[in-house]
Amino acid sequence: MQTDKRLWSYAALIAVLTVHGCSSDDEEGNGQCDAHRTLAKAECALLQRCNPSWFPLFRDVDQCTERAIMARLGSDRGLLSFSGHGITAKRAKSCADALRKASCHEIADVVASDACTFPGTLPNGHECQSSDDCSSFYCRYANGPTEGGKCAAPAREGESCAELQCARGLTCNNAKHCTLSEPSSAKLGEPCKVDPNEAGNYCTSGLRCVARTCAELGKLGEQCSTQGAYSACAGLLYCAAGMNSNSGVCREQTFGGDGDYCRWPNAMCGAGLYCSVDESRCRPYTPDGGSCSDWAECLYPAMCVGAEGSSEERRCLIGGQVTWQCE
Repeated sequence: MQTDKRLWSYAALIAVLTVHGCSSDDEEGNGQCDAHRTLAKAECALLQRCNPSWFPLFRDVDQCTERAIMARLGSDRGLLSFSGHGITAKRAKSCADALRKASCHEIADVVASDACTFPGTLPNGHECQSSDDCSSFYCRYANGPTEGGKCAAPAREGESCAELQCARGLTCNNAKHCTLSEPSSAKLGEPCKVDPNEAGNYCTSGLRCVARTCAELGKLGEQCSTQGAYSACAGLLYCAAGMNSNSGVCREQTFGGDGDYCRWPNAMCGAGLYCSVDESRCRPYTPDGGSCSDWAECLYPAMCVGAEGSSEERRCLIGGQVTWQCE
């Protein structure tokens, strides 16, 4: 049985979206819907440019944009993992501009940068539910997050973190003092690892580890390896390896129509289709609100929800609803 695994192919880039609220816009903004649409368009353009094998989930950029907006409004998930709830149209435009200028392997740095960080609007001392609500990015809980807390100033570099959280970009060391965080991934030209038992970092998304050095993804016909990375080939290519080997050659993926055979990673399904787990055939996505039996049937960000083994019918829903609209 084969499941359409495109949803996992950008694991380093696609994550839970923490932007699910909107602050009041500044004088240059045009409302929260404009902010959502600006970011959604930038996310979809990035997806089409940097991970085209995932993009065929959608008919076109417009559908991708609408689905990305639904993700932000209804399911607290999105294409990129931004920090903070203080999104405004002006800030969204700055982030979108930064994303457009970045190369594919620089995206993680851009997402973590000030340009794509949206501090909350609540001042220190105000009640909060999460750190993303606060202008300081720190919600200090008295009895755990379920009971909420109050916005507070985090500990800075060199200060004690025995009772406080460190500020963004800092880590609480064994001595309970805040120090600069170590890089979590290797960049182009830096040393890298392919085995989880090795010391060092994996390459950032958009790069591959070749001879223990981060390099550009493989082009058509180039040698590749499936070891330690999800994909070692660029664009609409996959690493065609032997039966009992991690080594292979970058080849083109194929995208089938309704009823065609499908198998990840070489035989994918075209726009509007998913790879049926039971049949290994391309089938149309179940419409939002329709009954479903497997998560793969629902088009992102809809999920197949409903308790298995109960009388409740499982349906493709987004945050418990059939659809979401930004008004």
